[in-house]
Amino acid sequence: MRFRFHEGHQSPEQTAVHRAIERWWSAFRANAAQIDSMFKQGAQLDLPAFMHEHLGAVDERLMWEFGPALRGGKHRLVFTPERVRHLRPLVDVLLARAPADTGFEFYFGRQAEPLELVAMTVKGRTAESIEGWRLSATINEHLGLELRVVPRRGQLASEEISGAAVVAAESLLGESFLDVFCDSIDVSSDEPDAVPLDAAGAHVRAMLERARGTLATAPLHEFGDTLKWTMFKLEPRRADDYPHQLDLFVGKTVHVPMWQCAHSAGFSSERFSRFGETFCFLKLDGKDAGTEGFADKGAIEDALEAALRPAGLGAVVGGGTGLRYSYIDLALPDVERALPVVRQALQRGGIVKRSWLQFYDDTLAAEWVGIWDDTPAPPGVAD
Repeated sequence: MRFRFHEGHQSPEQTAVHRAIERWWSAFRANAAQIDSMFKQGAQLDLPAFMHEHLGAVDERLMWEFGPALRGGKHRLVFTPERVRHLRPLVDVLLARAPADTGFEFYFGRQAEPLELVAMTVKGRTAESIEGWRLSATINEHLGLELRVVPRRGQLASEEISGAAVVAAESLLGESFLDVFCDSIDVSSDEPDAVPLDAAGAHVRAMLERARGTLATAPLHEFGDTLKWTMFKLEPRRADDYPHQLDLFVGKTVHVPMWQCAHSAGFSSERFSRFGETFCFLKLDGKDAGTEGFADKGAIEDALEAALRPAGLGAVVGGGTGLRYSYIDLALPDVERALPVVRQALQRGGIVKRSWLQFYDDTLAAEWVGIWDDTPAPPGVAD
């Protein structure tokens, strides 16, 4: 279900979720004082049941956690879809409607905390002590962090320690940061370059910033024709239809690490641009080939370049051909501003009805934009 891009109209299902969000915040506001009293004085309230009834009505896959306030409020409440990453736009809608008069602080995901709170969080959730723990980090070719927690000497690795290591890393660096940049969190008996946890946050962020220094020094649309292209060949399996780009057999890109990561598990545009570019792709159904007004895919790319690049709205940065669909990759610094320009350029050229703009980011896996108002949903979109 889409929550960020829906061409100005909502489906009955989307309307139902928005009404559930309104009911949730109404219920929270009515019970905020009792929730505050429960934490301060032990007032009677079945908090899990309350959250299940009201927040669960929005989506049962949303997780939640209360904790100490970070900006002087009464308490903080975080919402997270955890591994169901395509629900992130739903959390954004939820937070946009949060009331400002309850005294609570509301956040997406578990926040980065000072070490004393990290220790309390890990102890409270796992019963483990992080005293003497250290952290080591490396960065892979996809600008992904690979973290290794080193417990204190003599403490053996176990399932419990592994779970506590994840909680410690999440509390130390913040869930949003890890969602974007972290590929793995493991436990190691020793790492020569491991640093104490009180220095680990700054150490990891500085290391990542140095690695991001290798990224393009300007938005990709500013490079004109100087970008170099790399070709790829794949061997897709035949099927009745193809979600995402599963039929792709020839691809090209000006950004090899981005392309490789986009075609494997886990992707965030923020890893590959210092200028807020979102990497997305136009998907065109080749079953209707010959019915569109454009002469060929090159003409479509030229039309997009002419519409986007002079206005600073983006550029064509890749593409490919599949067993059924054709693809054109775009880098858009401001998706909301670029969308009407993209749609207008393609409509003017008479693009096929089954044409969509889709996104590489995991958090946008359920989002899509139909090029025509009556374009149906693309195949295999996450619910």
